Formats: sequence, structure tokens, C-alpha cells
Amino acid sequence: MKDYSNKTVSIQKGSLLLAEPFLPDHNFFRSVVLITEHSQNGTVGFVLNHESDFLLSDLIDDVYNADYAVYIGGPVEQNTLHFIHKFHDVNNAIHISDGLYWGGDFDNIKLKLNIGKVQKNQIRFFLGYSGWGVGQLHMEIKSKSWFAGQLSDFDIFNNENKNMWRMVLKSWGEDYKTYANYPIDPTLN
Repeated sequence: MKDYSNKTVSIQKGSLLLAEPFLPDHNFFRSVVLITEHSQNGTVGFVLNHESDFLLSDLIDDVYNADYAVYIGGPVEQNTLHFIHKFHDVNNAIHISDGLYWGGDFDNIKLKLNIGKVQKNQIRFFLGYSGWGVGQLHMEIKSKSWFAGQLSDFDIFNNENKNMWRMVLKSWGEDYKTYANYPIDPTLN
């Protein structure tokens, strides 16, 4: 395999991680992960392109207009529901980057859903999350398990899940376009 290296990227809220083409961990196979927290205590993020078999209405009873897809955010605590959204007025939401927030008061979100004030291009729900202990993500990036970059103009809500990994790689420029076209199984090439 060709040796590649990540451009120097400072991991922070709003960074994206893309699994290297042959990462053997099925939880992160060709995944796009949005980092929502990065501190001296570790890192939290959500896989954006692994849709579950559930709709929000399958998980929450008292929400109407709840035919929203639910994604597998990662392998940690898959019995918990999380959400990323574009609502600046949700109490206790954590600001990620320009116009993007994580979590907050779920009752605010339920009210918005029930009165029809939420569009599918404004919110994404997740079961579980991706987490790294202190220094763990840095070591994984150094060992070339992940490509790291910035969210920039990429809209996480308006992209086709099956092609998201390739689309982000291509959007990061010439250094990454080659990886976007790697076959899933190179022995079949």
C-alpha cells in the first residue's frame, strides 16, 4: 500500500475524521466522524454515514413527525440517543462550529418536532457515540488509521450517506482523491 500522511491538522470541535480505506474495525469502515468534543480528557464524535435500521419514531413514543433516520454514532453506549442540529435556541446545546450544535434540552427538540419546526436538513440523530481516551486519537492518526481535516463547507445534513466518505475525500483536494477511488477489496481489482 502506498504510504500516505495526514496534513498537519489540529483536532478540534468541528474536525472531521475519515477512516483510512482499509481500516479493519467494522465500526468505522469508511466512516466520516464529526468531532464534537476534544479536550485534555479525550475526544467525542459521531459517525455521520452509518445509518441504523431505526427511525426516531421507533425509539421515542411521544414525538410526532418523527420519521427521521437514526445513525450509529459509534460503538460506545449504543443505548443512548444523541443529536447534532442547527438550532441556536436549544437550551444547553454545545456549539460545535458555525451554525452547528450538539445535544441540548431534548424537550426543546421534541417540541420543535411536534409542531413541525424541524426539517431533515437541520438535525441528525445517533445511537451511541465514538470516543477516544487521552492521547488515543493522536496515536491512531499518527499510525495512519484516520485522515483528519476540517468540516469547511461540507454540509453533513445534505449528503448521500453511501457516498459521503468518497465525497469528503474528494473535497479535500488532490492529495486525497486517489483514496476516494480505492476498491473495498483490492484483491478483486
